[in-house]
Amino acid sequence: MLALRRELYLKAVDANVRGLAYFGALPQADFSKPDAELPIRNLLAAGAQLQLVVSQGTVQLVSDVISAYGELQIKLIAKVMPMHNLRTDINLSNAQYENAQSEIKRVLALMSKFNESGQRNSAQFERFNRSFEFASKVSKEAADERSAFWDQMNALHRQYMKDLMPEIKTLSELQIRLLVELRRELNVGGDIDIFMRIMQKQMERMECAVAEFDSNLYATDKPNDSSTG
Repeated sequence: MLALRRELYLKAVDANVRGLAYFGALPQADFSKPDAELPIRNLLAAGAQLQLVVSQGTVQLVSDVISAYGELQIKLIAKVMPMHNLRTDINLSNAQYENAQSEIKRVLALMSKFNESGQRNSAQFERFNRSFEFASKVSKEAADERSAFWDQMNALHRQYMKDLMPEIKTLSELQIRLLVELRRELNVGGDIDIFMRIMQKQMERMECAVAEFDSNLYATDKPNDSSTG
């Protein structure tokens, strides 16, 4: 029984790590793929298995962690949906830009061929020129639109990362209480205060990483903002 518990505990720890990574990667997740929510499904399965072998007192802690994951998933999906909608808009604008660029290249090739042939049909050349100007206009509008969508996307992503930190901290506190109980059931032991201090240091490192991410993203955006002003 002890060996089974140990195996399930390790499986739960692995699922927990993947679950936390899943939340961080939600803005880039492709919800159309069947395995998009696999980390959370694995976590819920590991939690259900864990409840079969832990003591009665620990069952509630497992339930609390599972519930917290489920609630956070719903909350975060609501936050990332605007980003996913923007990603669709970006892809559409990019496709329009690429099509316009292809048209520009096509028209330029025709104009070059026309000039090389020595023709003097001004009406034909004017049609080429109008096509070029129209494609250039479409290209610029699509590029400007795409840039504006990216600005919105980056702003939402920055806010998402900032909002995620306190949620992860709350979830980590629940996980630590569960971890201590699991270690006790394995006769390993553990001091919750020590784990809390470890978690605090981890959170501080994560907050620094998020601050650096935000600073780098802002620095990347700034030239675009000033160039359009």
